[in-house]
Amino acid sequence: MLFRTERIERIIKELKELTYSESISLEEIKIKEGYYHTIEEVDNSNNPWIDFKCHDRWGLTDKNSWFRLEFIVPEIMEGKKLVHRVETGNKSWESKNPQFIIFINGELIQGYDTNHNETVLTECGKAGDSYVIDLQGYSGSEDKLSECKHTVAILDSRVEKIIL
Repeated sequence: MLFRTERIERIIKELKELTYSESISLEEIKIKEGYYHTIEEVDNSNNPWIDFKCHDRWGLTDKNSWFRLEFIVPEIMEGKKLVHRVETGNKSWESKNPQFIIFINGELIQGYDTNHNETVLTECGKAGDSYVIDLQGYSGSEDKLSECKHTVAILDSRVEKIIL
């Protein structure tokens, strides 16, 4: 019985690794410090947009920032289900960790936290289509800096159905 359980766990782990393919790291990210309710408010703010590189950190205690990036679907992702993912380097869910509200092409989509860190960009990618991704970020209540790494990946719906 133990052998069967271990085998099932190994198969599930291997399937999870197959869920995403062709992941692209998004590295041209802008950040604007401050608390903004809407995209219009952040665009009208006099605070400057600053380049946020893939190894940069943000946050500290109770800080608000706005992130913006653009993704253009490459040919390799044509016809595929695409998801945007964000990683902060924090693995446990607690209110002290970073949280986000995500907008895609100006439309409010959902909230992000440690356990909810991806959203579907499109069910069927079309090469050349552009997605502007805005995130209203809250750093959390802990005095630490966090990552803000963005990727777009192909999500294999067949594998997703099996493991979820």
